Amino acid sequence: MPVAFIVTIVLVIIAFGTIILTIYSKLLKLNVEINNAWSEINYQLKCRSELIPKLVEIIKKDLKKENELVKAFSDAERKMDGARTISATMEADREFTEAFSYLIMVSESNSKLKTDTAFQQIISEFLSIEERIQVARRSYNIYAEKNNIKISSFPSNLVNSLIGHFKIRKYYELEKTKSKKR
Repeated sequence: MPVAFIVTIVLVIIAFGTIILTIYSKLLKLNVEINNAWSEINYQLKCRSELIPKLVEIIKKDLKKENELVKAFSDAERKMDGARTISATMEADREFTEAFSYLIMVSESNSKLKTDTAFQQIISEFLSIEERIQVARRSYNIYAEKNNIKISSFPSNLVNSLIGHFKIRKYYELEKTKSKKR
């Protein structure tokens, strides 16, 4: 066998190996970025969840007739704490958002809550956390989209089919809240 032929084969193998490693590294990097974004979402949701008992106490004190609202927040907190999948997290987040929207609507017509500084402060904290959750959610979805495009595109799809390690990621989207009568 001529030396030139062997050198050509070795160079082709090295080129393909380099391409595969480069694609694998990009997919791995996207995976890490998605996991970091997901960790940020979880951290912010935990911060929000830790505020719920304070909010429930204010609701119990100032809105004695709103037992359903107290139950909605307590259920949302329990579901959020127990959520282990993105679907369960999104469902718990949606339920919290629905209850929070209703609370804001109730507070607009309640003069006691309008002047309660503890309530106003905790609502301000919730809104601040909601903004951070929104940023983290956007970041997660951007990386998930990049990942999904990369995994579905040639030649990454071939590399991934060989490795079988990377998966299409579900976007973190809150479904439109269903209007419930309270």
